[in-house]
Amino acid sequence: MKKKENLSFREIQLEETKMLKATIEFFEQNNLNYYISAGTLLGAVRHQGFIPWDDDIDIAMTRPEYNKLIKILKEHNLKISDNLEGSGFELGNSEMPFIKILNKNIRVEQSEQWEEYLWIDIFPLDGYPNNNESYYKKTKYLRKVFDLIRTDKNNIGLMTKNPIKRFIKRICIFCLKIWKYENFLKFYMKFCTKYDYDNCEYVHDNVFGDTPTLIDKKELETGEYIFEGLKVHGFKDYDTILTRLYGNYMELPPEEKRQNHSFKAWRIK
Repeated sequence: MKKKENLSFREIQLEETKMLKATIEFFEQNNLNYYISAGTLLGAVRHQGFIPWDDDIDIAMTRPEYNKLIKILKEHNLKISDNLEGSGFELGNSEMPFIKILNKNIRVEQSEQWEEYLWIDIFPLDGYPNNNESYYKKTKYLRKVFDLIRTDKNNIGLMTKNPIKRFIKRICIFCLKIWKYENFLKFYMKFCTKYDYDNCEYVHDNVFGDTPTLIDKKELETGEYIFEGLKVHGFKDYDTILTRLYGNYMELPPEEKRQNHSFKAWRIK
């Protein structure tokens, strides 16, 4: 039996760069607009590539473009290329409320085991009511419920060392067993898209965003960046977006806050 050889951290980043290149080419072929976002946008601005300790790629799309992507992926049997495949609840092949592009040639192993294959995340930007803190709190609460239900469904260990928090989470999971996962996810996604995109001034990653960082639609103009040698699109007003997310984003965080997904990866083909 052939021994698997784990990819180095840099090799994982380079494989994800190849995935990004193929994904962007697919977007361009199908006239889809996108933005590199979050840590990927920060990496492009500060490092012209990956944040040195980062190990994933984030893309955002407005809900209208995201819905177009769902339709096109279904027309292409979910394929972006020979080894890249779309995955998501709306595509009918995943439990996640957003799209992931999976590399079926590279397996991964994490302590939480959220994914089996190397991935790129694509998050929808949905309409958001003006200054509605209550709505954000509700979406954040539902996100926590989603995490608990999925943790139980997939027999994933509780990600906290605090015994009191672990006990509370176990009680919550027990109570949530009456809610079928698929039914909850439909309710969750309906709640996240309840405000019509066209009639809102602001957008937000409602389904998975964990900070109340709203984007004014006027800020959705596209700019061009270099990421690991690739020309990519991102939010043109990066300074406004990144300041909201990270504060003084050009300053490197202390080493103890330089987090990543900490997974192993290896080729299977």
